[in-house]
Amino acid sequence: MSVDSRTFGGVTVTRTAWFVGAALLLSGAAAVAASPPPAGSLSLSLHLAPVFVFGGGSAIAMIGRRSRLVAGLATIVLADRALIHLGHGVTFDLISLLVPLNLAILVWLPEAHPLTAVGAVRLGVIGLQAGIVWFLHSTEIALLPASFHAPFDDSSLHTWTVLPHATLAVFGAALAVTLVRIVGYRRVAAAGIAWALVASFIALDTAMSGRPATVHFMTAALLLIVAVVFDSGRTVFRDPATGLPTRLELTRMLRRMPDRYAIACVQVDEFRRFRGSYGPEATRRMLRAVGGAMQNVGGQGRAFSCDTASFVVVFPRTRAVRAAALLESVRQRIPAIMHDVMVREDVVELVREEVLESVAVKKASVSVTISAGVAEPSWAGVDPRDVLSAAEQALTVAKREGHRVVV
Repeated sequence: MSVDSRTFGGVTVTRTAWFVGAALLLSGAAAVAASPPPAGSLSLSLHLAPVFVFGGGSAIAMIGRRSRLVAGLATIVLADRALIHLGHGVTFDLISLLVPLNLAILVWLPEAHPLTAVGAVRLGVIGLQAGIVWFLHSTEIALLPASFHAPFDDSSLHTWTVLPHATLAVFGAALAVTLVRIVGYRRVAAAGIAWALVASFIALDTAMSGRPATVHFMTAALLLIVAVVFDSGRTVFRDPATGLPTRLELTRMLRRMPDRYAIACVQVDEFRRFRGSYGPEATRRMLRAVGGAMQNVGGQGRAFSCDTASFVVVFPRTRAVRAAALLESVRQRIPAIMHDVMVREDVVELVREEVLESVAVKKASVSVTISAGVAEPSWAGVDPRDVLSAAEQALTVAKREGHRVVV
């Protein structure tokens, strides 16, 4: 998705609208934080806000298969709870480092389903960090030198923030890394993380001043959730047989390629023979299985279905040698995927001294193989469509060499 605009629910959200909306949300949070402390049910709602935000955001992440959102929400909510229940000191020192570092790392990680091993590891790392913060707080170990707490000597900076210079430096570096992702790849999720960094900075500055920071932390979490919702908002056209994005989605991706990448063209060997022998239902199940293998190729590779039995895999920021190695691993795994099919069995019977031929059907397990061709741009600025054509030519060479190879 482009940061310039996004169509969601029939409404086109421009970059300006996204900027204004985020600014209004931050301003609203500042107004709420500056107002007198709420009482009664409103105070209870504010106290339970982290639970609702994390729960609702995690549900959205499950639906959208966004483990980065779960990890980002966990980082923000745990930081808010730690400052409330553990106080400042070493707790604040670690949080002021971990929050920007975690968000900056998340913006560069590939997306994964929260219920996969990758998603579990990401959430486990956040949990481990929380355990370290609690341990250092309980043992009162000073992890950072006294110089960390020194504020900026520049009085003009000290007038708008009380955070130490080291915290400002970490947040500045994290925001710069995030902006590179926004400019280079134009993703709304990255823009949401950038706004979450701003809101988290305000939250820590507020906490350092001795005021509650929950409103600002929850604003950071909401900005993450909204960004992911809009980043998932564009309709993705998928092939019904494989479940993969179609050639239209491939064309969209080729318009925003980085300088370094590799493209692979993949084809199921002897597809027509398989379809003719085992029928459309077995063919559909086979294509779904091969499409799943292509989707899990690794190396940030993104697979597309481009023909009945042809796929294209795009590997951003990957050399052709690495892409070929990843595809070779998939090529070796696919023959191990067995497909249950019904096959014809000719039976010859003797009836009243007449030879009759009948057809019986039995169940069997079969597999398929794939061939692939890989190409990469020779220099910066090469049209990605030319690289795609080169990958198609490499696939032709692979089929000429007898299939079952990666060229």
